Amino acid sequence: MGWNLFIRIDRGKPALISLDLDARPSGEGKDEFLCMLAMPLRQADADGFPSRKELDGPVAGVEDALERIAGKELGGRYVGRITSGGMVVFFNYVPNATIAKERINAALPAFSDYRFQINVKPDPEWKDFFKILYPTPEELQGLMNDGVLRNLAEHGDQHSMPREVDFLIRFADEASRARFRKAVEAASYEIRDESHAEEPGKLPYKLQIWLDMPVDKEAIDETCLDLMDLAEACDAKFDGWETSIVKAE
Repeated sequence: MGWNLFIRIDRGKPALISLDLDARPSGEGKDEFLCMLAMPLRQADADGFPSRKELDGPVAGVEDALERIAGKELGGRYVGRITSGGMVVFFNYVPNATIAKERINAALPAFSDYRFQINVKPDPEWKDFFKILYPTPEELQGLMNDGVLRNLAEHGDQHSMPREVDFLIRFADEASRARFRKAVEAASYEIRDESHAEEPGKLPYKLQIWLDMPVDKEAIDETCLDLMDLAEACDAKFDGWETSIVKAE
């Protein structure tokens, strides 16, 4: 999914997170240390986020420097940032803590209006990346929904117009599928298809259901979250949705 951006509420405050969703530990010793660079904002808005000028200027400049240092120079990886309460914290995974601090400190005089703090610690399994930056399953589904909706909009879709929307759920066994089927049929879903196929890394029992509904952001997010909750209760996995393009007549 590459780079993405989303907002969550963190300890009562909005937090803006930008991260590379494809980033993973290399397992080769190139990214065993987490180097976090904290940057207090000078032009934060009421939500604690930077102004457009500050975002496109100093924040983007620091990000570019970190991508160069962590990635190109040290062979590690810049993986993202979190902005909350007037502070931006950049996350970098590097092979050598001492050299990373030296290189980053050498680049900071270019941003002399800011007072930075650097914190480096071992994190070979990237626990902080997955705990702090990475989206929850619900947040990740919301991002995936955004991608589908953008694609539909690019083809002229009118999200507010009802149409058949298909959802796929996977199960470990027939009993779990039967429990789920009974619940969704009671909620007015229709069954499109049931099948069984052994696929590497996936649960073998599939159920495809559909509902006539609009696909505006609120409606599709709410529906997906409801199905995810039901799938979890049935030891199943929600595996996404699809629909046709509906244009205004």
